[in-house]
Amino acid sequence: MGREAEDLFHELADLSPAQRQIYFDERQVPPEVRAEVEELLRFDVGSDHSLTESVAAGAEHLLNGGAEIREGSRCGPYRLLGMLGRGGMGSVYLAERADGEVEQKVAVKFVRFGNDEPAFSDRFLRERQILATLSHPGIARLLDAGHSGDGRPYLVMEYIDGRPIDEYAQKLGLREKLKLFVQVCEAVSHAHRNLVIHRDIKPSNILVEKGGQPKLLDFGIAKMLEPGQDQTQTGEWLLTPEYASPEQVRGAAQTTATDLYSLAAVLYKLLTGSSPHAGRPATREELVTAICSKEPALPSRLKSDIPRDVDFILSKALRKEPQERYPSVEAFAEDLRAFLEWRPVRARSGGAWYRMRRFARRYRWPVAAAALGVLGLAIGLYVANRERAIAQRRFTEVRRLANRLIELDAEVRDLPGATKARRRIVSTSLEYLAALGPQAQGDKDLELEAGDAYLELARIQGVPIHSNLGEFGAANESLRKADALVESVLASEPENRRALLVSAQIAHDRMAIASVAREVPEALEQGHRAEAQLERLAKLGKLGPEEIGQMARIYANAAIAYSNGHRFEDCIRAARRGLEISRGVGSARGSRSLAVGALASALRWTGDLEGALATMRESRKILESMSNTGVAYRMNLYEALFREGRILGEDGEVSLDRPQEAVALIQRSMDLAEELAARDPGDTSSRHRVAAAGQALGDILRHSDAQRALASYEHGLARIREVRDNLDARRDEIFLLAGSAYALRRLHRDPEAGQRIDAALRILRDIKDYPAERIVPIDAPHAVVRALADHYAETGRVEKAADGYRELLDKVMASRPDPEHDLRNAKYISDDELALAGILRRLGRTQEAADLEARRQALWRGWERELPKNPFVQRQLAAARVD
Repeated sequence: MGREAEDLFHELADLSPAQRQIYFDERQVPPEVRAEVEELLRFDVGSDHSLTESVAAGAEHLLNGGAEIREGSRCGPYRLLGMLGRGGMGSVYLAERADGEVEQKVAVKFVRFGNDEPAFSDRFLRERQILATLSHPGIARLLDAGHSGDGRPYLVMEYIDGRPIDEYAQKLGLREKLKLFVQVCEAVSHAHRNLVIHRDIKPSNILVEKGGQPKLLDFGIAKMLEPGQDQTQTGEWLLTPEYASPEQVRGAAQTTATDLYSLAAVLYKLLTGSSPHAGRPATREELVTAICSKEPALPSRLKSDIPRDVDFILSKALRKEPQERYPSVEAFAEDLRAFLEWRPVRARSGGAWYRMRRFARRYRWPVAAAALGVLGLAIGLYVANRERAIAQRRFTEVRRLANRLIELDAEVRDLPGATKARRRIVSTSLEYLAALGPQAQGDKDLELEAGDAYLELARIQGVPIHSNLGEFGAANESLRKADALVESVLASEPENRRALLVSAQIAHDRMAIASVAREVPEALEQGHRAEAQLERLAKLGKLGPEEIGQMARIYANAAIAYSNGHRFEDCIRAARRGLEISRGVGSARGSRSLAVGALASALRWTGDLEGALATMRESRKILESMSNTGVAYRMNLYEALFREGRILGEDGEVSLDRPQEAVALIQRSMDLAEELAARDPGDTSSRHRVAAAGQALGDILRHSDAQRALASYEHGLARIREVRDNLDARRDEIFLLAGSAYALRRLHRDPEAGQRIDAALRILRDIKDYPAERIVPIDAPHAVVRALADHYAETGRVEKAADGYRELLDKVMASRPDPEHDLRNAKYISDDELALAGILRRLGRTQEAADLEARRQALWRGWERELPKNPFVQRQLAAARVD
């Protein structure tokens, strides 16, 4: 007998005839050697196994021919309650402890010994020994073992009240499935560390308890490895085809890699809903082909939401050759953890080289024949890599250029006539950013950089608190793109400091645009969103001066938006948070000034006018101490002067009623805005500011100096009309037209006054702000309808004047202004009622007038109770009294 034949005999002795056939075919065993081995195997089959057969027959009689296993039967201290399941190797029963010692439910497993499979008894004893060596929360525990009264061997195991993992995971998301599966890997890894391979890992052997803990069951065909040995071999065809490894169906050596393959097949099922071995082979040969030769479809092709990293991980774990898989289940689990923690996965590396090795092994001669082509391929790869490097350099250049163009805007925005150049910068930058879009997907650094670039572009296009081109729609679209990019980064890196700050800045700018458009709910929502991102950033600690400066600015502007939306408590909270976080940081002085300004506004609208004035003067003092003379500084100083002037004496508003002091400050603010507007004919922000100051100044002066008031209105109109195709500019124009009608009448130019009101009404209709069912007191329709009613009253059409004021008051009340709790709206409504009462007295309707006056008195008495001894409330109450 040759040495080769002897070695083959020992290797094949335990295999079935079909498995031996596969072995001979795959290894192309020479005919003479094969004949010698087969002769030895026939001799081996004829050997005497009478003892084994006797034992098997006895076991068969005991378990199959003897008494049946019935519910209520006892196994030691356990009473059987009912069958949980039956398989090819035996049955499992639910049982309870019946000796009164403790209350406990368990699973009792009996093995079925059959004449055709005498080795089952050995496996049963082996399973008992294996379970005794394992102690892990992810493995069902062995509690007891013994023999029933009629000699049946049994195992008492932990009862798992759970569902198979594939059923349990159906409603879980991708990440939750992977986290659950990693726990299974930990249990299998524990078994491997104890020199045990399971060899039948499948969903039905992994139950998940209600609390989410998976438990690995059924070590019936597991194998104990010898210490220092990592493989075993079996000739038994005991496997589940959907989850079996290639080496199992070939009858080759089985190792820990066998369990790894089955684990990967289970994960494949959890993620895709199907086995990696497509279809159901009709014959054993078809099964061997399906498992050993056909590559599974990539999971992402079956479910498009599965990321490519998961494709790589599963492809590596499901490789046909055991040595090409992960070196251990722990390595497999570590790559899954890397994916869950947004770290690079190791399976990504070496994939191409693996495929090349497989191809070379499968097609040895064609590969050898193609060797001469490798040189050409290498040259081609060199050229391709060179082209890729060039493309990468171009991509980097495009990215830099987009950023450089945005930086260039900061340099040119203060130059006279810079608007045309800024529009070119925007359009060019948008082209480059659009080219970056496909490249940015999946690259977190690039997504963040592109998001930041879109944010800067939006500010140039139309964010009102920056020097902008007035293109609010385009700005909103750029902010939407920026938001999507940055949210993608935060989804994978929730503690990315830069992403959190940029996200807050985006929400802040969307808030600013919504505020200008009078979209109060949207402005409030974006303000709260910006604050939430800032709080997440603050919790990370170690804030730098630049971060603090940006945060203070966002809190300050959020406070302004809340004030404009009459959310004064939110305003005070945000303003004080901005002041708190920026205390002692010199670079945040400008933002602190804004926060103080917002706080002053909130104090003003809640009746604390002296506190508002003191706060605002402190803000102006901070600004005037600064040496900066840039655009941002001038805008901030404008706001400080303008707000202080309005607190002192804004007409028709909550103020200290000191108009002369107010005029001086508002005039200074208007001059500052005019300087900026004169420098750049296309600067929208400065023109809005000229218009606002012109209106406020004209409203005060029209009572004492109509000519100067008209000049102020006219100057504001001239500047705001330079802004084209801008909704907010048209609303500014409406306020100025309505206000100028009062000055024109004082100058006895009644027809012109009427023309101004008609022009304002036309614009209101064009922009679809009027007619309206509701009118908000501070909005443009209120100013125009009131101006028209006053015009009727002063030009002798008193009845029309009364109708106009009635309509106005009805529509104002339809907006739910809550004058009993909103001091600013109380002032507007009170003034409207005062004007209507005067008109009604002119018409002789004294009772109606008295009713209105009584209502006004009741309103201000309520405020007197709310704000006792408040000077502003006292003045309103005095004006409401009828002599």
